[in-house]
Amino acid sequence: MVEKIIWRKRALYRLEKLLPYLTEEFGEKVAETFLERLNTELELISEFPELGPKHPTKNQHLRVMHRLTSIIYKITSNQLIVLDIWDNRRKPK
Repeated sequence: MVEKIIWRKRALYRLEKLLPYLTEEFGEKVAETFLERLNTELELISEFPELGPKHPTKNQHLRVMHRLTSIIYKITSNQLIVLDIWDNRRKPK
């Protein structure tokens, strides 16, 4: 069980860009639903850290939150580190 969730700057940056976009394009209800879903997923990951498949060469996991959005995260002994909120339509670098 994870005791603390830490957000990396990149993940916060992407979230800060995504929320206004969702609100503007689809309405406040969609943005609120997205945040609720994100919180639910983070709670699940906190309880079951190995829930998302692990990258074969990096020490990180990927949890598909929605067909268009994934959470990239890393686990330490008692922390969940959110590395990125990934738009699945983007090509990985």
